[in-house]
Amino acid sequence: MQDSLYFSANSNDYSSTILVADDDIIDSPTILVADDDDIIARLLYDYFQAQGYHVHIASNGVEALQCADSQHPDLVLMDVWMPEMDGLEAIRRIRTDHQFDGLPIITLTALAMPGDRERCMAAGATAYITKPVSLKMLSQMISQLLPHHSSYHGGALRNGRTYDAGNA
Repeated sequence: MQDSLYFSANSNDYSSTILVADDDIIDSPTILVADDDDIIARLLYDYFQAQGYHVHIASNGVEALQCADSQHPDLVLMDVWMPEMDGLEAIRRIRTDHQFDGLPIITLTALAMPGDRERCMAAGATAYITKPVSLKMLSQMISQLLPHHSSYHGGALRNGRTYDAGNA
């Protein structure tokens, strides 16, 4: 399948856009990018697809839940502030579904206020990174969370560790 970009019927916005990487990448992990900023979402899509990952994009928390349920990602990159349902609520709901036990979820957020990291981690995030994000640092973190590009498949998070930009 070729990369596909679908626009909503009434406009050129990406509010209901889902991008799917080529099916040629057989045993590669799947990353779900949940971000309402089209530029950031496309940048992450392009970057991680070039790294050999399958990539799906959701533009809000509701779409993130639907995509997680249908695609069973190996890792989620979750923006915090999104329309319809914010990333923290989406993380909380993902964490209530035992099929996602051990699923690494990295919050990518412009939040930089005291206590924001703690709120993200309390919601169930595995890691917290503020925007703008270094793609190199993010790649290193993902490599630590998905060693050898193996997926969690319902297993426990490796070593029970959580990561943030300070210890990645």
